[in-house]
Amino acid sequence: MLADPGVLVAMDHAPLGPLPGLAPIEAVARAVRRSGPAGLVVNYGLCRRLSGGSDADGCDLVVRLDGNQTYRYGDNWPDWPDWELFYRPADAARAGARGAAVNLVLGAAGELASLRVVARAAAECAAAGLYLVVSAISVDPPGTPAALRLEHRCAAVRMACELGADVVVAYDADPDTVGVIRDWSYRPMLAQGAPADGGPAGLARWAKACASAGANGVCVGRMIWSAEDPARITAEVCAALR
Repeated sequence: MLADPGVLVAMDHAPLGPLPGLAPIEAVARAVRRSGPAGLVVNYGLCRRLSGGSDADGCDLVVRLDGNQTYRYGDNWPDWPDWELFYRPADAARAGARGAAVNLVLGAAGELASLRVVARAAAECAAAGLYLVVSAISVDPPGTPAALRLEHRCAAVRMACELGADVVVAYDADPDTVGVIRDWSYRPMLAQGAPADGGPAGLARWAKACASAGANGVCVGRMIWSAEDPARITAEVCAALR
């Protein structure tokens, strides 16, 4: 299970296209992995390239099991109707993973498909001996009142728990809402949603504030792997949580 408090670095963004920072993904993943995070979320192919399930620093590999279309289909992926389990937990375990990751998308066209994916992944992860990380995503139309958006995020993390998540990632979390959302998760909860304009120092401050507000850690993606020095930023965020 991920260290508490921990930093989970998401590096499974290939379906979003050839984004800056993703080209040298294997080298970046190896450098980040040595910088102290609790785990890396990676796609199956990259997991097979990285050695073992956990290095000397205890950084787990967590394989993304689910997905839908790539960026070629459009740029609003949470609202696409199709959602499938591409890999089974047993596949991830054979590739060297310690955990698996799936998305729970509520309020969008693919909600039912997503619910089925999470339920199946939870049952199969338990059988395969992997822990399951579920990203709880609430899709709300523009103009949704803040109080209702918060209610929907609380419902999403609770649903993730009820479906069998071992770790829940709360999307769009911030220090002002983490405490409320955390009350609805009876599993360890990581905050995701760091402000993009704060730079490395702002990222570390956000992580520390989320942990102080009740999060068990944070999940960070693009702000790490697109940075000039991803390993250094990872180490700074990890240090902020200690």
